[in-house]
Amino acid sequence: MDAVGFYLYLISMASYFLHFTERVPFFGTIRLDLLLILAIIIIKIINSRDIYTLGINRCHKMLNVFIATVLIITPFVEYPGSVIYQGLPNFLKVVVFFYFTVWFITSKKRIIVFITVFVLCQTFRFLEPTYLHLTQGYWGDKAFIQTSVGPEFMNRLSGAPLDYLNPNGLAFVIISTMPFIPFLARLSKYWKLYFLIVTPISLYSLMLTGSRSGIIVFVIVAIYIVAKEKHKIILSTVSLGVFALIASQLSNVLMDRYRSVFDSNTMNHATASGRIFGLIQDYKLGLIRPIFGFGLGTSLEANYNYANIYLRSHNLYLEVFIELGIVGFIVYLLYLREIYRNIFYKRKAISVDFDNHMEQFQMSLASFFILTVLFCFASYNLSLYPFYMIGGLSISSLIANKNLPVIQ
Repeated sequence: MDAVGFYLYLISMASYFLHFTERVPFFGTIRLDLLLILAIIIIKIINSRDIYTLGINRCHKMLNVFIATVLIITPFVEYPGSVIYQGLPNFLKVVVFFYFTVWFITSKKRIIVFITVFVLCQTFRFLEPTYLHLTQGYWGDKAFIQTSVGPEFMNRLSGAPLDYLNPNGLAFVIISTMPFIPFLARLSKYWKLYFLIVTPISLYSLMLTGSRSGIIVFVIVAIYIVAKEKHKIILSTVSLGVFALIASQLSNVLMDRYRSVFDSNTMNHATASGRIFGLIQDYKLGLIRPIFGFGLGTSLEANYNYANIYLRSHNLYLEVFIELGIVGFIVYLLYLREIYRNIFYKRKAISVDFDNHMEQFQMSLASFFILTVLFCFASYNLSLYPFYMIGGLSISSLIANKNLPVIQ
């Protein structure tokens, strides 16, 4: 039954990322995603044995406390109806990533299979819109710019029509595969070939998104990954060469957008400075209800009603403050601290050494955690999967290396 649960989880993850229910109407009719989640939970209940350890309980405990906090404060928020109708359902769809990962990703082999499915799904998600762009001129989104002749709009690549990703979301999908390149490339020559082919395409797709935060995080994480590798000079030279070649193929408008990060004399500088203004507005909005917030998943509604802006908060940490107040914000940060401890501290504190592959996986997971923490300064993420999947994997890596017992 445990193996069945594992494979159902892989199918559920693939359905979540690739939107099976949108692509195949029959799957939507039978509510495939919900059926998969219920089936996995039933399998866990049937095959359940209670095993608790300090290493597992700390991360488990803080996520459980966070979920309890969300539920307890809901009657006291500004929009409890919106929380019940939309906020909680969206949240529950992603928080299961933590529990399913801890329940079923319990060995090195399963970690490899899980990461393989994850990377392939994410790769498809950015290859699809890139293919549509090259063959049909698809972009998917636009951005406002101020030119010398007045306001105009520039094209930005977003997710495919059936994948509801804005340009920043697509940028995160692209860079989320980066940390696992060294891990998978060590497993097979086919993975090396795969990444030699796909990486230049992913960089091209990333540049087309026009995501300045995506490029900044990409550079930081690339430096971190290269610093951990043996052939630093070769990797750095090749990476810079590929990056420069791709940049030379971009339009002047897109290059202007990236220059606006550090150059105030650009057409896109207004949108760059607008991000700073947005952060200030988000902070002021949070101060309106500083204790319990407006409610889970309501930053868009709160911005519209109080700031007359139809936008969600574009900073995860301010989003948590707006929606859950200082109470939820503190508990959420404590949960992130436990993930950090599992990835960066607990492994070093345990005397049993990781094998080479698991050591590399731990480094990849650390890169993914850093990437997500940084990217969330310019993206909303509370009801998206990353931190819940990372939290689960931070425990799975310890379980797989026999530093913690398997949970069944």
